[in-house]
Amino acid sequence: MVNYGKRYRSGLRVATTLAESAVNSPFGKRMVKKQQIRWSLQGAHMLMQVRTAELNGELPDRLRAPF
Repeated sequence: MVNYGKRYRSGLRVATTLAESAVNSPFGKRMVKKQQIRWSLQGAHMLMQVRTAELNGELPDRLRAPF
């Protein structure tokens, strides 16, 4: 998995095509109005933050940090 934050901080080009396609699958299905359960925009945003932190290896540290 590509660490986009690290690439960005290093000044490298960041292509989001793979990330966007990965997001469209689970989020797109849930956000469609025809589904029985629909996420709010805030809920989808919060879940994306958790998923991104997990992929970047930051999730354990963030969960240990005080709020």
